[in-house]
Amino acid sequence: MDLLQCKTDEFLDRLAARAPTPGGGSALALSAALGASLARMVVAYSLHDRLDPSAKTALTELAESLGVCDQLLRALVSRDAEAYAAWQAARKLEKSEPGRHSETQRTVLAAIAVPIEIATVCGQILEKLKDRKELLNRFLLSDLRIAAGLLHAATAGSEPLVLVNVRELDDPRLRERILGELRQTLIKCDALAEVLDAYGGQYTSPT
Repeated sequence: MDLLQCKTDEFLDRLAARAPTPGGGSALALSAALGASLARMVVAYSLHDRLDPSAKTALTELAESLGVCDQLLRALVSRDAEAYAAWQAARKLEKSEPGRHSETQRTVLAAIAVPIEIATVCGQILEKLKDRKELLNRFLLSDLRIAAGLLHAATAGSEPLVLVNVRELDDPRLRERILGELRQTLIKCDALAEVLDAYGGQYTSPT
């Protein structure tokens, strides 16, 4: 089932239920998609006819790029549940079943890929917003800070999901590579979110 087709109350009730899916990965992807959608709103309000051509082009490209990122994050809401179902099915195979081990390793990698992609896409959005922050409508900078906060939180939340699954991988070099790349993404996102929060804070903090 496409979880995004659920009504808000239904999704939250399913998330609260004693069931493995939707779980943390779907919640992270939805939080990230909320941040992306809110960032798109900020950009939409920043586009107007009085902009000079170069600024209008930059914001139009930003809007299109954020739209692509938003759709990727929305798709991950359901993909996390699908990855868990595949992993669970592999675990239920008889131990003597040919290919059981390789299938289990494949499904673990698929499960890890979801939070990794969430963090990666969130980082891309944060970087795009940072690069174009001066073009954004100052009346919407409180929304920018909220969007950046949601994206940053989703990025940070990807770490425990990766850690709980990466230990299931046999290859220690693969484990270290995945964790090393994730650490770099988290460091980068921490810095980007800080820049955006400070920038927005200049105009939204009490005087």
